[in-house]
Amino acid sequence: MESFKTNQTPGIKLKTLRLKSNLTVKELSYLINISSKTLNGIENDNIHNPYYWHKICNVFNTNANVFLDLYDMPENTLEDKLIKIRALLGSLSWKEVSLSLDISEYAISEFKKGKTKSNLNRYLLLIDEKLEELMNS
Repeated sequence: MESFKTNQTPGIKLKTLRLKSNLTVKELSYLINISSKTLNGIENDNIHNPYYWHKICNVFNTNANVFLDLYDMPENTLEDKLIKIRALLGSLSWKEVSLSLDISEYAISEFKKGKTKSNLNRYLLLIDEKLEELMNS
């Protein structure tokens, strides 16, 4: 895998990788089936959806979790953990996260707002187990 400076943003790392691979924005956007405008937004660090990053890294045979330093994301709060799970899954939507965790979208929405639910311990256990699974895969 390409070596990058650790202080580079994901967009800069992507642009460097794309240019070293002699690909134009139009060519790479075609390969991952997104618009050139979306790819420009990703390279300029304006779009952070993990779904796109996983597609991009697949083109370059690069592990998105390593490329984006996802394993080092914080896990201090419930929201941090949910964001990390979404990133590690490469999910396009929170619905995909809810399906993966077997937790309703509504509950996830409430957790992201900082609201707690009854059965919180059960949810925390599911979330922690999923994080452990993803970190070890």
